[in-house]
Amino acid sequence: VTVLHGYSHNINGLKTTRDDKLENLASSLAEKDITFCCLQETWLSRDDLFQIETAKNSRPAYYIMFHHRQPKQVGRGSGGVGILLGPLGKKAWQLAGSPHPIRGDLV
Repeated sequence: VTVLHGYSHNINGLKTTRDDKLENLASSLAEKDITFCCLQETWLSRDDLFQIETAKNSRPAYYIMFHHRQPKQVGRGSGGVGILLGPLGKKAWQLAGSPHPIRGDLV
């Protein structure tokens, strides 16, 4: 039996995909061995898939997958969701056939 640990977080806006707020969150999740984190209110304007290197052992440990974007920013921005996967979450995604994280079918 594999135990997955999840977390949900309203990130309350990111300036870019390389925002310190996101890197700090990934480091905290790595320290606590969180499998996946669902992010709300990313405020990012495009779909994206990229890797974040954490401070834990200076090894890439988390990926973030944005599957919804804010098509048109209004004011300071709103909307956008993402999923941050740890090593075990990435493995589960791969075992599910690695569906496209932005345009793939729900499993």
